[in-house]
Amino acid sequence: MSAFDPYDVLEIDRDADAVSVRRAYQKLARRYHPDLYPGDPDAERRFLEVARAYRVLSDPELRRRYEIGLLEAERRSETTSPSARPRAGAAARFTYEAFLEVHAEWTAGGEEEPRGDDLTAELTLDFAEAVRGTTTSFSLQRELECEVCGGDGESLISVPCERCAGRGVVVDLDRIRVRIPPGVDDGSRLRLRGKGNVRTDGGAGDLFLTVRVRPHAYFRRSGLDIHGDVPVTFAEAVLGTDLEVPTLAGPVRVRLPPGTSGGQRFRLRGRGVRLATGRTGDHYYSVRIVVPGEVDAETRSLIERLPSSDPRGGLPREPV
Repeated sequence: MSAFDPYDVLEIDRDADAVSVRRAYQKLARRYHPDLYPGDPDAERRFLEVARAYRVLSDPELRRRYEIGLLEAERRSETTSPSARPRAGAAARFTYEAFLEVHAEWTAGGEEEPRGDDLTAELTLDFAEAVRGTTTSFSLQRELECEVCGGDGESLISVPCERCAGRGVVVDLDRIRVRIPPGVDDGSRLRLRGKGNVRTDGGAGDLFLTVRVRPHAYFRRSGLDIHGDVPVTFAEAVLGTDLEVPTLAGPVRVRLPPGTSGGQRFRLRGRGVRLATGRTGDHYYSVRIVVPGEVDAETRSLIERLPSSDPRGGLPREPV
């Protein structure tokens, strides 16, 4: 090749779009990778040309400069100056970084590219995991780029890949790692970008993850607020007492006022669910008076002598 032409190097048309450029680069970089041809200077030279061609055509400004001939002088300088020639190791690092950039663009799923199908899944968490937040992983069956042909659909000898039957993708189990933010509630929906099905000529779809939360044995949740019942004796309700109320952060000592009725509700501000933004709910506890199932004669006599008004005096007595 008498003159460096990135279009010829990548074997693409001059009007090729960004996706076509990337696909051509990946195909040829795999074909001429030095690891496949140890000690072969022609393969190394070809590999470096492919890397340079991709660098030019993947950058809109460099591509524009090439089109108007501004890169020709730079090319001569690079090919004639021994000190300017990149070593194989440096080229390998460059192409690996470029490959990571391509992968990042894929997973970003830009609107200008076609994307794979979106997927849905459910993840079940314990109550504490949902409240505190957690990092967990789960298995998901999705379409992934074929690890044998790298999504090209062809083997190194240009025949259909046996692993994916030429499709470039295979259906396989993928281990998804996800960070669950604090305060996620039952039915919450999280979007994991790039974790849907892979499309070989574009980006990956997204995964929409619905969170299911197992109920707690004691706490009940309503939005950011937490509810729970606190059992007390009849005497404690009548006379008042100090008691400990269970909360998400541990027991909180409170004073129960004398004459508390069963079902009466109290609030502990800021003791509910806390989001990563700092917004926090409250904790509500309701008093549940525990009445003994059996009493002796002496206890019965004491209770009967307690002064009390008719608690049902205000109930309606006329038909509606």
